[in-house]
Amino acid sequence: MVIVVGKKGIKLPFVGKDKFADLMKAGLGYDRVTRTFYIQSLDYADRLKATLSEIFKDDIVFAQICLICGKVFPCNECEFFNDCKSNDYPSYCICKSCIEKPKLFNLYADKSKKFIGYR
Repeated sequence: MVIVVGKKGIKLPFVGKDKFADLMKAGLGYDRVTRTFYIQSLDYADRLKATLSEIFKDDIVFAQICLICGKVFPCNECEFFNDCKSNDYPSYCICKSCIEKPKLFNLYADKSKKFIGYR
């Protein structure tokens, strides 16, 4: 089984003080209200994946959010995974169903403008 980690946060089992500190140093943040961890920084993404993989004893894949439709999907499902310069780093991308839409560039441009606050 592969664990998919997205930007919205994940719940982890109790990890102890040392592992908690490792996760914070690797770029996770912790929301005390919801008791979830969330990706705060990707400066040490490989270290983060390794630490999470150790905790879950499984492979870790970061999730993407489709810029067009908002669907969350694992990066490794994309046909361009092996060629992508930013593969497996959680960000915005375009899902398999949206990439085949007519006038994709226009949709992408409109969503990008809204995303960055351009009028």
